[in-house]
Amino acid sequence: MIANLFGWTALFREIVGIFQIFSSNGVQSAALFVLHLLLGGNPQDTHMRALVDKCLYQLLPALQSVSAAAPELAAWFRILENLKNTDGQDKMVQYFRERMTSDQVIEHRVIPVLRDLATTSKDSPYFRQLLELAISRLQQMTSTPPTRPKDWKMDGGMLQKICGCSVCMQVVDFMNDPSRQQLRYPLAEVKRKHVHRTIDSSRACLTHITERQGSPFTMVITKTEGEYEQQVRHHNSLLEVYNEFNELMTPHGS
Repeated sequence: MIANLFGWTALFREIVGIFQIFSSNGVQSAALFVLHLLLGGNPQDTHMRALVDKCLYQLLPALQSVSAAAPELAAWFRILENLKNTDGQDKMVQYFRERMTSDQVIEHRVIPVLRDLATTSKDSPYFRQLLELAISRLQQMTSTPPTRPKDWKMDGGMLQKICGCSVCMQVVDFMNDPSRQQLRYPLAEVKRKHVHRTIDSSRACLTHITERQGSPFTMVITKTEGEYEQQVRHHNSLLEVYNEFNELMTPHGS
């Protein structure tokens, strides 16, 4: 190993060189590789700890991207905990604290990271700080359950963005109408296939079938409560996580 042959300063120069040849997207992978190597050393070695501190100043800015993957973030947290690097752990907690207002960060970063860390680090004070922040945000996110719609009005704009032709605009107008749940739409085959494709592309909560009677055949387009049902499932899944995290906060044996 370079450190054994040439000392920690030489190793640090090599590591900085690694950072410089990686793009910003690759810095995190390089960081994990380097810090995992360092974990093989003696955490009490003052030279190695100094090297880790220097590396952190090079690497922590990479965490400023919300796109940082949850497994990498969890690995960072665990490595810093193993090295007892409180400064780095403080920065990790602050990283998440600044992003807790984003539901996307909560669901795709914080929840996976906490579930990962709960297997090894649930007694860590930094883990518990992050857990408390997550519980507080989840309580806000689940405080108001979804409300069942009072009418059949849908957002026709989502379909209009796919296609605004005169044939599709009939469906858009139907979606925007709060009083109608079903549209019977006689169409020639080419136009009918076009509307089928447009509805599928829009991911609108509509069923659409072809009634093969008469000429031309009739498209039967029906509004569903799919969006509301999705909201209920999402709300319930967040409630499950909220309860799961509250259990993690409960001291053992209490």
